[in-house]
Amino acid sequence: MSSTATSAGFAAMQQQQEQHQGQEVDQQGHDQQDVYGFPLVNLTPQQQAAQAACALHEERRRVKWQAYNQQQHLPAGAKLKRYCRKGVPHELRFWVWWHISGAGKAAAAAPGHYEFCLDKGKEQPAVKQIELDLPRTFPRHSWLSGPEGQVALRNVLTAYAGHNPDVGYCQGMNFLVGLLLLVVKQDCFRTFWLLVVLLEQVRHAADYSG
Repeated sequence: MSSTATSAGFAAMQQQQEQHQGQEVDQQGHDQQDVYGFPLVNLTPQQQAAQAACALHEERRRVKWQAYNQQQHLPAGAKLKRYCRKGVPHELRFWVWWHISGAGKAAAAAPGHYEFCLDKGKEQPAVKQIELDLPRTFPRHSWLSGPEGQVALRNVLTAYAGHNPDVGYCQGMNFLVGLLLLVVKQDCFRTFWLLVVLLEQVRHAADYSG
């Protein structure tokens, strides 16, 4: 994937996610969603205050990240660590995670691997347990519990089972994949690679053995 195409993809993703920023909770907390589509219902005053404080903090961090986002390069060294620890605006998290995790490099080094693993995974015994857990994955989230979300969850989990048959699938991966899908705007390919590096480089795959 070229850097130009990647930058364009990130820009499009950011524009889509920014459309959700205005979905702030109202005084009653009814029929509202957070930036990832989770319902915010009957929030207490304390929860509403916390929500507002988080929004203000994120806006301050957005100002700090703005120049790096415009130039499409990350801060270097200790500054990157400090910026991440203080918080990454939600619309930039995929861009940051994709690069600092090594997922982008891993995907570029193995073209066609996701598609190969998706086909291979359909033959794995883990598929049965995956199917049982799909409707249990964030059932109150409208997209993840709907037909498209269920297909996306199935594809990523099945592909990982094909990628790493020794681990296959264990309960809990479905929630991790669900969150990743929301961060990367429902992109199965990129969710798969983030999952791979998260389980096998950030964590140890053996921790998730079935």
